[in-house]
Amino acid sequence: FSNRSAAAYCEPCPSGSFSSKPGQVACNFCAAGKYGEEEGLDSSSLCKPCWPGSYSTAGSSHCSLCSSGHYSGVWSSTMCQRCTPGKQSDIESHQCNFCPAGTFTNASVGYSSCVDCPAGWYSTTGSSKCYAW
Repeated sequence: FSNRSAAAYCEPCPSGSFSSKPGQVACNFCAAGKYGEEEGLDSSSLCKPCWPGSYSTAGSSHCSLCSSGHYSGVWSSTMCQRCTPGKQSDIESHQCNFCPAGTFTNASVGYSSCVDCPAGWYSTTGSSKCYAW
């Protein structure tokens, strides 16, 4: 591409973008959910899909990993979803897992890891709170 008229040469599009026609004055961004890690891509088909457990915005040169407590279960994801109460996930997860009995997660403690119930309290698998015996 060349952003100057009558330029003597064209420059390769930066990573995260492509130019499908010679002499374009601007590069096109790789779509959200895809990335272009190399410069000089000449087709949108060379933008690669983000894998489950990651996501990207338009024009990305790489996929970002889902943070703990979040997940992305599909290819070409544009964002990660937060785990629901009673579930947790590690970084780069493609799904959330139920908390085992005796533990819980909810909005006040977060979804990164299951929290033990206090002494004298219990929970069942996938609980969002603990109950007194």
